[in-house]
Amino acid sequence: ALMPGMKRFWPRNVARLASTSCSSRYSALTKQLYEINAWRPAKLGLRNVTQLHELLDRPSRRVRIVHVAGTNGKGSVCYKLARALQLGGQRVGLFVSPHISSFRERIQVNAEPIGEEQVVNLLQRLLPMCKDNEIPATFFELTTIMALQHFVEERVDYVVLETGLGGTLDATNVVEHPQVCVITSIGLEHTRVLGDTVEEIAAHKAGIIKPGAQVVVGPKCPHPVIRPIANEQGATYHEVPSLPEDADDVDAENARIVQRVMDLVVQQDKAVKVDQLPLALLERPPCRFEEFVVRVRTPSNIAVKRMAGDPAAQTPSSQDCGPNSVRCILDVGHNPDAITRLVQKVMGVHGPKEVFSVVCGFSRDKNISSCLEQLGEHCRSHVATLHTCDSPTA
Repeated sequence: ALMPGMKRFWPRNVARLASTSCSSRYSALTKQLYEINAWRPAKLGLRNVTQLHELLDRPSRRVRIVHVAGTNGKGSVCYKLARALQLGGQRVGLFVSPHISSFRERIQVNAEPIGEEQVVNLLQRLLPMCKDNEIPATFFELTTIMALQHFVEERVDYVVLETGLGGTLDATNVVEHPQVCVITSIGLEHTRVLGDTVEEIAAHKAGIIKPGAQVVVGPKCPHPVIRPIANEQGATYHEVPSLPEDADDVDAENARIVQRVMDLVVQQDKAVKVDQLPLALLERPPCRFEEFVVRVRTPSNIAVKRMAGDPAAQTPSSQDCGPNSVRCILDVGHNPDAITRLVQKVMGVHGPKEVFSVVCGFSRDKNISSCLEQLGEHCRSHVATLHTCDSPTA
């Protein structure tokens, strides 16, 4: 039976939407998609996504998949991998979350976000499918299935698939035969769902490991927990060793994980080229230590000098930051380990004498007190202003 409130979500006359412009339909349908979890709390499990997967004739079986989980680094690893495969001559689907400015960022083919019309077409098929089959799919379950179906329709050669939360019960774990499984790092996060210890969380994330797969595991993982799980599945375990430089540069660690994955891909598929791999390893997703300078010329004229996205861009110099300029660093770190690495990176790049003001926001399911403790250890002033955000997850 349908859950309470479910009928309030399902499309308000999808046929009527068909007569409106594509942009209007996109806005209306994505609005409904965002509203799903307001009526129905997100819940881990594979029942809904498996039903949708079956109804679409198991799209994940028709593409080669690299499945990526981890506490930190999985987004960066996914972007680097997708770029490496694309520069290697492949057509590549990328599924990542969350998005920064547009829902379409979550689903990309060769670095191009899915089009509004394609989103509309997929949702106009999937939403009635859920209603007709009484499948109370969540936002992330629908988005995962949208991505897999889109990649099949776009005839991609490879899909780089990032988990949402955990691994075992994450919607992306509907995939049955990934070519490579990757676990980037393990730290304390989502403890109310995944467990209170690193070992419990590692076991959840290792749930993406499938029989016979190649498994690449980063240095900041409890290998005594993950390796036996891989052995039980008959998977081949590849441990990426820790290096001293990892302490100051997590991007170098992520790059070495990607290099190991690409070694395995090339062993299985000689059509993939690696001559441009060094360029691909420079790829970074938005808001990962993304640095720029804002120059304020007049109250109504603000020029922004972006420092991210261009591998040749340099860190702004002291000359860049004049009396009418402000240096900004954007980062999506949202757990204690990520905050620690962010502070280390800032100190390493700018030194202990440069002063920064910190503005941070967290959703309520994060370990906010531990994150603030990490920041507080490096604050010269403990003056803080707290604001609430008009968001159901804040």
